[in-house]
Amino acid sequence: MKRLIVDDEPLARSALIQLCERSGDVQVIGEAESGCAAIAAAERRAFAESMKRARQRVDQTCVRHSTLPTLQDSEPALELQGIAGAAFKLLMGEREHRLYPLNTDTIHYIESEGNYVTIRSGVTKYISRDSIKRLAVELAGRGFIRIERSLLINVRAVSYVESVGRGTFAFTLSCGACLHSSSSYRDAILRVLPIRRLPTRRQPA
Repeated sequence: MKRLIVDDEPLARSALIQLCERSGDVQVIGEAESGCAAIAAAERRAFAESMKRARQRVDQTCVRHSTLPTLQDSEPALELQGIAGAAFKLLMGEREHRLYPLNTDTIHYIESEGNYVTIRSGVTKYISRDSIKRLAVELAGRGFIRIERSLLINVRAVSYVESVGRGTFAFTLSCGACLHSSSSYRDAILRVLPIRRLPTRRQPA
């Protein structure tokens, strides 16, 4: 298990590195004093490791088939290790020509808009050159579910859920947004949330 240690206190970083080394199953691959510095270090290491894996796949494929494979690069969410030892993931969001590291735990929902996605954290909106399909797979283990073709929500941000009939639901989030699911995603939603017997929302008279 590889970890990048992030903390603004050198003594705290040193203490956590020693704990990791004593555990025997944790490999410390670097340290940084801020989130931005950690992202830069991780990206440098990820570009180098990606090239190493790509060369290995090319060599293996050439030996078996004497042809070169088609390589597709991906940009998974970055996993960091905090001083408390808990892992968290970051996505990069763009706003006003600036890039912001976003802890996925604080994201309320992600919406697909053409060739990019918008990331909503509270009332703040960011954009990312990513796809809703890839993010749905990447963030499935972080409490995110796809409720509609273009919508991915964080279940921890859900205040309450209402049935609106025909296998669809209305999710009201803590930020105030109300998002409706598609019936085609009903089974996927029910695998995560036990809402089979939810009463149907009453329509206003």
